[in-house]
Amino acid sequence: MSDFHTYLHIIDANKRALYRSTLQAFADSHSKARHSAATPHEPDFIANLAAYGIPRMAADWKRILAPFGVATSVVSVFCHSRPIVHHSLSTTNPEIGDLLIVHVHHPRKGKSKRTALLLQAKMMNDLTVELNTNDHQLLLYQHWPTFQFVRPSIPGVTLDVKPKQAHRGAQYLLVDDDHFMGPYSCVYSISEADDTLIPGQSLSRAIYKVLCFDEGKEFLGRKASTRRLDWSRLIWMLMEQSIGKNFKRKNIGVHSKPRVHGSNLSGMSGLFACLTSNPGTRHHSFLSDVFGAEKWNQIELGEGGNHLFESNEDVGIPTVIIETSYMDSEKIERAGG
Repeated sequence: MSDFHTYLHIIDANKRALYRSTLQAFADSHSKARHSAATPHEPDFIANLAAYGIPRMAADWKRILAPFGVATSVVSVFCHSRPIVHHSLSTTNPEIGDLLIVHVHHPRKGKSKRTALLLQAKMMNDLTVELNTNDHQLLLYQHWPTFQFVRPSIPGVTLDVKPKQAHRGAQYLLVDDDHFMGPYSCVYSISEADDTLIPGQSLSRAIYKVLCFDEGKEFLGRKASTRRLDWSRLIWMLMEQSIGKNFKRKNIGVHSKPRVHGSNLSGMSGLFACLTSNPGTRHHSFLSDVFGAEKWNQIELGEGGNHLFESNEDVGIPTVIIETSYMDSEKIERAGG
């Protein structure tokens, strides 16, 4: 059995525990969002998902997988203002998305694997969500015309994502309201890009599939992506926009309430890190590459690190980065005992 297939076997053996814990974490974050404002909207749910749901999921994954020798580190970045792009199929400039989920796995030998899932959020108060066929966001996700960033402005860069059709790398995140109209009791579901958005799977199921590389779209490493103007370059640009900020550590626990602007979380920007240290391996090499070594050294807090960092810089897409690798035998014994 290959190194990567061993990893997949471990994930599959723990499927029930991983899925259940993610369902609970996301349901609790949804409940927090519903009580954060009189009429919560998409940004409120995304902020609570990034600030509460993902951190709780990360802590549970670490507890579940460490005894089996899989190190998991998760960084969740939440931002208030979304990047805006311009394309020729509409006079209205769409947001590029509301949430980016990235997973990188380092086998003991061989090349790292990467996948990314870009999601645009829509509130769901019926069994489906109907979109105009000329919706500016839908046109982007369905046809992928060439486009440029207008917020933040990035002069001279025109991106050309292929294929020129809807794909699994960019989909819709349907946020159920408090009536739970959808077929999933887990309150967040995923739909393919279409003018009728139909829940096809829960977000919990989708993020589990991202962990198995069965969801999202593959992207290349930083060095290779700099020579391209495609999906790989887009994913790196989005990560750099969200992560290229000045973060200040905030000494609060995962279940403590962060600083809130106004009546809800949508005005809040910051970063949450739940890390598993794994010396002697490539673990954290991707996170270090994304953040830059100096900034990452300030964020990396060692084994058991569960910390929040705040930022006053808002523009960027909320981003979840999951990095997995194998632990050495000493780490496995400590995690199991």
